[in-house]
Amino acid sequence: MTLQRTLLCIAFILSLSPLSAQEAGSVFLTLTRKAEPIDALPSSVSVITSAQLQERNPATVREALEAQAGLAGGSYGTLGATSHLMFRGSSPEQVLVMVDGRRVNDPGMGLVDLGSIPIETVERIEIIRGGASGLYGANAFGAVVNIITKQPQHDIPQVEFAAENKSFNTRRYRFAFDVRRDKTSGLVTASKTLSDGYRENSRYDNNNFFVRLGHDATEYGKFDLSGSFFRTDTGVPGMGVSLDQYDGEVEKTASTPDALQKEDRSFIRLEHLKELGKDFFKSTVYASQNNTSYSVPSWLLNDKYGSHVFGSELQYSAGFGTTVGIEWWQELYKQSDATTSAVKMERSRTASALYVQQQWNTGRFGFLPSLRFDSNSAFGTVLSPRITVTARASDALQLSTNAGKAWRAPTFNELYWPKESSAFWGTTYVTEGTPGLTPEEGVSMDIGAEYSFTSAKAQLTAFLTESSNLISWEQSSDLAAATVTTAPQNIGKARQQGFELELQHKIASGLYHQLRYTYLMAEDTVKNKILAYRPCNKIHYEVSYLTPWSLKAIASGEYVSSQETGDTFPPLVDRLSEYALANLTLSQRIAGLELWVKAENITDTKYQTRLEYPLPGRVFSTGVTIAFQ
Repeated sequence: MTLQRTLLCIAFILSLSPLSAQEAGSVFLTLTRKAEPIDALPSSVSVITSAQLQERNPATVREALEAQAGLAGGSYGTLGATSHLMFRGSSPEQVLVMVDGRRVNDPGMGLVDLGSIPIETVERIEIIRGGASGLYGANAFGAVVNIITKQPQHDIPQVEFAAENKSFNTRRYRFAFDVRRDKTSGLVTASKTLSDGYRENSRYDNNNFFVRLGHDATEYGKFDLSGSFFRTDTGVPGMGVSLDQYDGEVEKTASTPDALQKEDRSFIRLEHLKELGKDFFKSTVYASQNNTSYSVPSWLLNDKYGSHVFGSELQYSAGFGTTVGIEWWQELYKQSDATTSAVKMERSRTASALYVQQQWNTGRFGFLPSLRFDSNSAFGTVLSPRITVTARASDALQLSTNAGKAWRAPTFNELYWPKESSAFWGTTYVTEGTPGLTPEEGVSMDIGAEYSFTSAKAQLTAFLTESSNLISWEQSSDLAAATVTTAPQNIGKARQQGFELELQHKIASGLYHQLRYTYLMAEDTVKNKILAYRPCNKIHYEVSYLTPWSLKAIASGEYVSSQETGDTFPPLVDRLSEYALANLTLSQRIAGLELWVKAENITDTKYQTRLEYPLPGRVFSTGVTIAFQ
């Protein structure tokens, strides 16, 4: 499908009726670091509300995010497989993911395992698209995704049970309990997920436990303690075949039929909030650990990876709009060979930051400048400015713009990858890290317009990011020594530009529809080619209807244009085909009982989002939730 045809489709949909507003009054914390109504914020921010999560019953946080404007993600399989978040043409490492303001990007690879964040604990998800390093420092390059967990909210103790059954013998069971009494509250959730998986050796066994305790100590402030434990055993089938080789069975076979990955993740976090009139003081301490083992017995491979993070943050927000804060954290990372007990890498680094921002609202204008100074023991200091400006042109029209510096910290693997050698046909191949790497840097900007009226809302945002010092794994050869060395270098440059269109409309009582369209042109300006896995066009369209008898129906469709893979060696293909998916969810709520059924990829489309990693066709699931007090 060409761009012209895509735009014609959008024009046709628009001709049906103007499209609808996000929930008015939704609270947004991430941009200003304090509660703000989202209607007063720029078009580059979004929130996935609790109501939207309940209506769609996503199985994972990744699934909850997939319809968002600007997102071009990808998955390597079903439950337990790696999945990527890439906003506005960024790399996955350039998206900062937080849980209640706590960074969860793995310091070893820079990625995030969204499967380790249980969806049943999520209250809402807040998103800042574009660079936000002036607010959050490292890795806030393409976007910031802040996952806000649930708070206890029932004065009378409530117990909730849920069960789900899905294709591939997937079963999920969930328990939740919460109560809020006087000045003390508590929330506990636990879940168990089992699946045989779509492919050979893609089984999944997961356990999650989350607890939150709160206490209002009156003049001493409010205390909030939360923690979780996550454990999973996952089969890793490895690469499969390309789409043209599918025959109904070969795509399900595994190239690594005995590979297994085990993960243990846990964290604890304590927050104290003290209100001083219109001002407030917030302090946070946290600790987390992630342990992963990957084994392939037939290869005599058994590697272990472990990271530990300790951190704290102090923030003071004044009633006249000034917010200042300091952060400190330490990261420790270890990689070892469990077979020989040899330590391949054991490193640590500390980071600290000072930030200040000022919020001004004068008449129809709003200003939010911010400045952040980061210092890291591994690569030095970075100064990041950022500014947001909003202008209320009329009661219905708001204009906004954002501009600032963005940067990504080198990972432990890029800095200190243990030197590894292999020989093939008389040539020695060496892979190693580069301790002298500097952060990736860029300038990010966007400008948007948002038009709202009684039953509809439309917003258009154009964006541009210029990047330099991008880290790329490059090869160098020594012909005399017959050696080829692969190591990361700061040599890349890129330009990502495009626009995001979001339209929503209330057609009639209980009947809504919405459209999200992203146009992206992401180029490697050194090699003069399109960046891999950045589709030029992505469209998501959705219609929802709530009947008078509380039956909710949500039908959605998604189109993703063809995309480069970055592979240039036969027999691998250099381009993935375009694809379109259709989904339907039905849910019925009766008092404390909810029944739902979902059909994904109704048309049984064969597609891939990562080369030679097959994804399933049509998938069905059904579930029930029972809540009682």
